Amino acid sequence: KSADAQYYLGKTYLLSKRAYLAAAAFENLSRDYPDSELREEAQFFIGDSFFLAEDYDGAISKYQRFIALYPQSPLRVSATFRIGSSYFQKKDYVEARANFQAVLDRYPNDFFAPLAQYCIAESHLIAGQMRDALFAYSKVITQYPETIKISPLAHFKLSWVEFHVGDYKQSVQTAENFLALYPTNALSKNIYLIMGNA
Repeated sequence: KSADAQYYLGKTYLLSKRAYLAAAAFENLSRDYPDSELREEAQFFIGDSFFLAEDYDGAISKYQRFIALYPQSPLRVSATFRIGSSYFQKKDYVEARANFQAVLDRYPNDFFAPLAQYCIAESHLIAGQMRDALFAYSKVITQYPETIKISPLAHFKLSWVEFHVGDYKQSVQTAENFLALYPTNALSKNIYLIMGNA
């Protein structure tokens, strides 16, 4: 089989959520066609295959291998983010934050940057670190205000956390800002509930 055939076989398996078959196809490409221009993406998709299979330790290992093999790859930011996501799924929030922070430090203007900052905030919230969560959600809002999906979520979560730490006045102000910015957002009903209880 050609490198192209292995690549498209792997992508087909990946899209149909047959994770380990996808990984095998991409591994075959990497082994049998070391000089193929598709090898770089194949190595990356091996990590994606393990992530899809919820084998997060395997995913971390494969993404780390990818970064070691292709340190200058434009896919490095994606691999770093996915390492953070894998640790997040493992509930290892310290390592998750370290990788999300690496995305922010190295690629502050990348597509993944606002999501990395949001995930840092979420990790603090899940761990019960409310003050750290407040700070992290605020950074999403101030540094990435134009992100259509992430910024409204960050506003909502910030208002919710402010309410739960007893800062009702600030919670209402954040809720009002949310409504002014995103009046038709699906979270508006939840925002009104926070305001009604604050």
